[in-house]
Amino acid sequence: MEGVIMKKVISFFVLMFVLSGFILSQTPQYYNLNTGSSANSFPFNMSAGKGVNSLFLAGEFANPTPIPAGQQITKVYFRTGSATTVSFTNLHILMAQDVITTLTTGTFYAGPYDTVFVKDTTLASTTGGWTCVTLRHPFPYDPTKSLITFVGQCGYSGTGFTIYNSTLTGTRRVWSVGGCPFAPYASGDGSMVNFGVDVIPAYTPPCSNFSSAWTTGLAVIPDGATNCSRVIPGGIIINDTGYVYVMGGGTPVNLNRCYNTVTNTWTTKAVLPVALATTNATTVKDSIYVIGGYTGGVSTAVYKYNPRTDAWVTKTSMPSTTAPADMGIVPWHDSLIICVGGGTGLFAAGASTNAVRYYNVYNDTWVNLTGTSLFPAQLAMMACTIVGDTIYTFGGYDFTGTTVGTSYRGIITPGSPISITWSTIATLPASFNTTGTTYRSSAATIKSFNGGVLIVGGADASGHYNGTAYIYNPCTDAYTTLTSATGSAKSNMGARLYAFKDSVVYLAAGYNAAGQTSVLKFAARCYYCNATGISNNNNNIPLSYSLKQNYPNPFNPVTKISYDIPKSGFVTVRIYDILGKEIATLVNENKNPGSYIVEFDGSSFSSGTYFYRLESNGFIATKKMMLIK
Repeated sequence: MEGVIMKKVISFFVLMFVLSGFILSQTPQYYNLNTGSSANSFPFNMSAGKGVNSLFLAGEFANPTPIPAGQQITKVYFRTGSATTVSFTNLHILMAQDVITTLTTGTFYAGPYDTVFVKDTTLASTTGGWTCVTLRHPFPYDPTKSLITFVGQCGYSGTGFTIYNSTLTGTRRVWSVGGCPFAPYASGDGSMVNFGVDVIPAYTPPCSNFSSAWTTGLAVIPDGATNCSRVIPGGIIINDTGYVYVMGGGTPVNLNRCYNTVTNTWTTKAVLPVALATTNATTVKDSIYVIGGYTGGVSTAVYKYNPRTDAWVTKTSMPSTTAPADMGIVPWHDSLIICVGGGTGLFAAGASTNAVRYYNVYNDTWVNLTGTSLFPAQLAMMACTIVGDTIYTFGGYDFTGTTVGTSYRGIITPGSPISITWSTIATLPASFNTTGTTYRSSAATIKSFNGGVLIVGGADASGHYNGTAYIYNPCTDAYTTLTSATGSAKSNMGARLYAFKDSVVYLAAGYNAAGQTSVLKFAARCYYCNATGISNNNNNIPLSYSLKQNYPNPFNPVTKISYDIPKSGFVTVRIYDILGKEIATLVNENKNPGSYIVEFDGSSFSSGTYFYRLESNGFIATKKMMLIK
């Protein structure tokens, strides 16, 4: 009997410990106030919807201690005045920082904001407790500036809840009239929600090289220099080996060359289905897509190349014959290929477009974007890349036949169809050309580690070749000049180069007066920032570490492995055989908090049982999978 009673007592204390842990987990790390007694209905108890702009001054998140410098906000908390569960439509939270100390009555803060949460979601509240919302991505917090939030919802089902406010001096809150979209109400007051946050240290990725690091003298492309002009290399990693493909040429050819980055050798692969110049190509998952180009006239054809089988498949052509050569072309979310601008393959006035169109690799269809999603200028031969959900273009050849340095970013908004919001960014530096007065007609860019963009090579309209290299930092909208390499003064390398892991970039083609065709290897400088559009595989921040079962399982030969990381840190995902021997490393780098998916290709391994293992910040998990051929 005593044993039974003791078990019940232990169970009770275990339950109380678990519950206390849950309660503590719902208390913010830092908060401004928890003494407010005014239970206010804005915005969570307004059935038609409501938006509220709030201002928190520097140093106000001082409980239990001030937030230290160098932190990112991952969760926000509202101290609630009623107990309920409610489902909101389009709940969204925006954040910004500024030096302002008061809001303007009847006017919302103009931003710019970072949208840190937007979703239909269900929240639970308790009287006097804290209701938590996990942000889609961390927000970098500067304790020397005021924090401005905009919290809004567009209606709910269930019973709304109130939040506690305290009355402070100045205009600390501005709210909307009822309903969505939000319009500011002609008032404002000093009410301040009792608000809290959780933070993590700002993530700084390891970067062993903070300057240019070039490797020269690599194998020369085995065909003439002219054929290596105005091509776009694509690339892929197969069994930890990087391969760079160079397709087409400066004049229409059907060449397809492959460079092995491990053996430093070139081989010839299955030729293009048609002779092409000024091709546009990009890699999506395990295939390389060649879109449009110049055949002696414009081509709108689309071809899919499988590097593993060395085979081509013809896909649905582009829907328009307008300027499909020399486009900016980027992949997005492993499902869409977005084509920006373009030309006719000729250096002439009137030979460019501002069209934006995208190809869906899953259903083999095209969409032409219209309205504000169109590119702001008629340009061809831009340097072009994508960082997260943001497209970047640099310079190009405009509709008047002039090289320009004007550069743009386009933030992608998901939808069917997608939309893109374009704006100008810092112009390419004048020193980019040897003359110092004009800009290149083409260049190579690449997404570096967590956001940097490499820009190198090009020429002006007079044929002055340039080897200057830059890193563009999306966080600061600024360029850093890097050391150039012998042989980097060449143009027409294409709009986008291929980068392998660790920010290593291969400049595998191009042309100058000397017929430069050697491969250049560049170790890119890296940055981290929260520039708009930068994301991991999934913007939601997980609450705990997790390693999911691979899918499909059993598999042949490719499977996907998903894992969750709630905290920044070094992450490894390794594959082991039945004897415990490591056979592959899929991930070996620092990661931001987020949910990730990585693929394992078992094509070079025999059928059998394998194990995959996740390690990060002391967390270790291992699961079993089956390869059946």
